Amino acid sequence: MYSSVIRSTAILLLIGIIVGCAPTSNPVVPSVAEELVELDITNELNELPDLSISEQLESALALTPHLNAANSQSFDTFLIEWQSTFLNNTDQSRLVFIQAAIANAQGRHADSAAFYNTAALRPAIQLTNAVAIDINQRSAISFELVGQYYNAAYAVFVQCSLSPSNECDQRIIQLLLEEEVQVIEESKTESTSWNKWITLTLLLADSRTSLDKQGEALTSFIEVNPDLFFNDTPELISQLIELSMLPPPRTAVLLPLSGPLSAFGSAIQDGIILSHYNMSAAGGRVSSIDFYDSNNDDFIALYLDVADRYDLIIGPLLKDRVAQIAALEQVTTTPTLLLNSYDLVSDNEQLFSFSLNSSEDGAEVARMIYNRGYRQPLVLLPAGKNNDEIKHSFESAWLDQLSDESSPHTVELALARLTVGSQFATEIASALHVDKSRARARAISRALQLPVESEDRRRQDIDSIFISGTPIEARQIKPQIDFNHGNDLDVFASSRVYSGEANQTRNQDLNGVFVSVAPWSVFHEDGSNALIFSSAEGQPALQALMALGADSMIVGTRLNYLHLVPGTRLPGYTGKLSVSEDRSVSRRLSWGVYQNGALIPLADGEK
Repeated sequence: MYSSVIRSTAILLLIGIIVGCAPTSNPVVPSVAEELVELDITNELNELPDLSISEQLESALALTPHLNAANSQSFDTFLIEWQSTFLNNTDQSRLVFIQAAIANAQGRHADSAAFYNTAALRPAIQLTNAVAIDINQRSAISFELVGQYYNAAYAVFVQCSLSPSNECDQRIIQLLLEEEVQVIEESKTESTSWNKWITLTLLLADSRTSLDKQGEALTSFIEVNPDLFFNDTPELISQLIELSMLPPPRTAVLLPLSGPLSAFGSAIQDGIILSHYNMSAAGGRVSSIDFYDSNNDDFIALYLDVADRYDLIIGPLLKDRVAQIAALEQVTTTPTLLLNSYDLVSDNEQLFSFSLNSSEDGAEVARMIYNRGYRQPLVLLPAGKNNDEIKHSFESAWLDQLSDESSPHTVELALARLTVGSQFATEIASALHVDKSRARARAISRALQLPVESEDRRRQDIDSIFISGTPIEARQIKPQIDFNHGNDLDVFASSRVYSGEANQTRNQDLNGVFVSVAPWSVFHEDGSNALIFSSAEGQPALQALMALGADSMIVGTRLNYLHLVPGTRLPGYTGKLSVSEDRSVSRRLSWGVYQNGALIPLADGEK
């Protein structure tokens, strides 16, 4: 994963050095003021056969800024000829850029991103301004849609260097904030200007420090680098600096600190205290925090009382308590970060919700499978409510991604629901169509009345597998996939599969499985993550609640900022955090892969 970032950045850096500026536009990346003169590509291509191959490629590359879904197929005949011809290095580079532009125009963004990454391995070539800007616009679109956010940000940076627009600065930062902090930290380049953007992003991503210290650091950096931005200071920076000047909010926390669920409340309390400690460690101003037991006979009276006396409320946790607040006719003006979802529609714009809802996992896996270029996944999910929610979110996200592509793909997903409590052997053999292969062999044997030696074959219309379920179920599913000849397929899993156990013997059966996980689960070089991972005697449910508590302080102190600047994500313990239009906190998870029974960060596993 990291290597693709470095390769494409290298080629884009060269593009930025050898070209000037020219106009074009695109809705996904910052647009420029002027538009290219409309050109009839078909007529232009009719002139190519009289030219040499090198001249054809040079002329065709000049046409790529005019490519769209309708006219991109005009290149088909030429592509066949060019691909079957021996090309010198310069012409090979031109061909890759042409292929990338065509794939982008046709909505094949995984292919397009792959071509742009391949271009990084080719020698740099001289480009016209219009072509260079088009390359960066198209690559930014494709890189973003397949999850290569660092590459997308750099492409926008190069495009804006050639032709600035009002959207440039905020777009670059938002894309960088989508990327893993570890990727950003390791991606310094020879470009001094770009390294300043990296430094700025790391300051913005430092959400575990106090707001006033973060605001001071951002202000000082901008003062030292007054020419950094292409336009005015982006809103996501100015809003944060403005918020950092306000007194920290007096915070009340409502948790079940007594009764049968007190262990859950205590885990969240520990996480809040961890975040509070981290924020105060640098000597900044931090919130005063008071904890209240939500296991109270007159809970609403307690809530209304603290709403009158505090600037921020975190909690409650239990769904019935959350529903009580959501149903209140008396609208409070105190921002409240509820630690669970609620089904009612509330008119109170001060109510926000933050939960560890597993339904988001399905969308996360859909993005991952799509980003890695797969288009025909098999979905294997044990029956049950949790997996029903994951299935729905996966299907919704999957269809949304395919709708961005103009080329046809299978819309109906291959799906098998597994019987809970079984060993899954028969059902997985059926899902992989191995049972049909065996049935055909038996039929031939009966027809010939002779024993027939045959090798089982799995279905060939799938290219990857998505599984979910409990850790025990996952340890049964993966060996059955391998046994039924699916061991050559990449297997992706929701976070439900992750047990939180560092038991390499028990997890050997999961080797090779990619798992969506919260950052605290895998990035243990971070001291706070390691503390959460080692807490609660290895009980993953309590560890996750501690991480939720830690993130509730990060989000709570920046609630209005995240709400006012949509699309901005901050790194947290449970994922990349943002506030949606419905005032719910959404999380984008990290990824790990099992190797030798241990879950390690995906990037480390690919090195």
